[in-house]
Amino acid sequence: MSGQASLQQLARGLSHEILNPLAGIKAALEVLRETEKLSRDGEQIGNEINNEVEQIDRVVRQFLEYSFCPEPRPEDLPFDALVQSAHDQLSGKPVDFKVKMSGPRGLRVRADLVMLQRVLIEVIQNMVDNGAHLASVTVRPGVGKIVIHVRNQGPPIDRGIATRIFEPFFSTKPGRAGLGLSIAQRWLTAMGGTIKLLPARDGFEIILPGRK
Repeated sequence: MSGQASLQQLARGLSHEILNPLAGIKAALEVLRETEKLSRDGEQIGNEINNEVEQIDRVVRQFLEYSFCPEPRPEDLPFDALVQSAHDQLSGKPVDFKVKMSGPRGLRVRADLVMLQRVLIEVIQNMVDNGAHLASVTVRPGVGKIVIHVRNQGPPIDRGIATRIFEPFFSTKPGRAGLGLSIAQRWLTAMGGTIKLLPARDGFEIILPGRK
């Protein structure tokens, strides 16, 4: 059995053994709240249990996404609409960002819609976690490729963190699974692209294949 197949088998087993009991815990907690008048301390404990259950649920589901990279379905996509969609999905987060286009207006990229949206969301979310309040997205066509730079207007990523930023399960933030950028890198590779940290450590360079 290949390493990838072993990873997928492990992910399936973990999801079954963990997510099913978690669903039971959440259901039991809901019944308890509906049938019993909890004290203030009881409500607080219930909220803490629910938060911890949701955190475990997120980690397991992200591990599943990391283990089972989808098969890309590339199509011609308007890049500005992609960025706007990523912005909409991050609605409510403390970040704003703008698109600076170099090259022809209405630039289109060849990529999987859902996968590229997810990549942009994970990259920008990483910047939010690093203290950024503004991100800029610049795209330009190259020879046989599309180059995308996503830069933050906050502090640069710490040099000690930069060497490990794409490692699965590496995170400096409490409550984070440390899989977002690993998923972004894995999904970009599946689409024939790459991602790396910019030399100034203030953002990322994403390269996608050009339209054929």
